[in-house]
Amino acid sequence: MAALAYSLDGYLPLPAGGGWCKALGPLVKREDVLQCPEATEEHHYYAMNRLACGTRLGTESSPAAADPAQTVLLFDAAACPNTVGGAMMVLARHSGGANVALCDGHVKWYREAGWRGLSWDPASEPATR
Repeated sequence: MAALAYSLDGYLPLPAGGGWCKALGPLVKREDVLQCPEATEEHHYYAMNRLACGTRLGTESSPAAADPAQTVLLFDAAACPNTVGGAMMVLARHSGGANVALCDGHVKWYREAGWRGLSWDPASEPATR
């Protein structure tokens, strides 16, 4: 995942200065990877968890590193590229659920109760497991 490759310097992208999509640009071969391949309408992109933007990974003090498999990084959203937000922006476009990329690099499909139970604030533990 390009966002994790970007974080090799220790930090996830920030939305400022061209946004997280521009920051990942050199790490992706095609910009269309920033749009859902199953979208039948325009402007179905992925959004970045605003609370994960700029998070430092790879240290004991980094909450995202403490529980990366439960910390949201990117998610299905109906918005323009470079959008940042939280659980209220998730778009359930895949059989009543949404794809969510987590800070450990894996992507999983969740229904609403599942994505709301993940850690949206890297500074706190997930609400449920």
